[in-house]
Amino acid sequence: MSIFLKRSVVAVDDWLKPIRILGTVFGIAAAFATGALLITILNVKYYWESYSFCMQLSCLAQFPDAFRVQLDLLGAGGKLATLVALVLGPYAALKGYLSTASAEAFGNHIAHLNFFESFIRAELDKRERISKGAVDIYSLYRLMFPEADGRAIHASPEFLRRVGFLCNSIEASSQCFSSAETKFRFDVHRRAITQILLDLYITQHNSPRIDFLEAEDQLLDFLCMLSRVFGERGAEVAIPKRLYR
Repeated sequence: MSIFLKRSVVAVDDWLKPIRILGTVFGIAAAFATGALLITILNVKYYWESYSFCMQLSCLAQFPDAFRVQLDLLGAGGKLATLVALVLGPYAALKGYLSTASAEAFGNHIAHLNFFESFIRAELDKRERISKGAVDIYSLYRLMFPEADGRAIHASPEFLRRVGFLCNSIEASSQCFSSAETKFRFDVHRRAITQILLDLYITQHNSPRIDFLEAEDQLLDFLCMLSRVFGERGAEVAIPKRLYR
């Protein structure tokens, strides 16, 4: 039953377009006008025999009485057409406004996404150690701007949290490297950083130590730059010191 009602509502909503509502209003008016005309035609003999042609004011005053049925029918048609227009007109106007607003929001979203993509590609071109396909730009965009309405200017707290988590992991590795009680193992550090970068939709392969650290330099600079550009004031993430470098 609920599926039937849902389909019925969807069908009615699809049908209720401004041009169809306007056609319905004119159709109602035309139907009643046609009915009044048919009544007049069917009773033309009666009018011919009961009334004579006259253009005086006294004759014109009898017009409402002579065509009372037709005038009542036209009045009823006008009232019904007006009622339909008053009931369905605002709905059609609201639907048109929502459609326009939705199209505008979609356009803003596309423009925002295109700007973000161009910006990211330009920044990646400055960092030769980051491979071209390392950053999933669209997934990163969804992470930074989850609302996706084209109006967001600040990165999401979740993005900043993940960047902060990356920096915390680097600081932990630095403490491990400088501590006399623990032994720093680069392969453990590399696995940890690689996994955290995946949460930021960045793929970093297990390259040799020097290559990995050089890529890490530029990835850190890239992510912290994003936090400075898109983060709210005071939410910027600073590049941590890397003693193991």
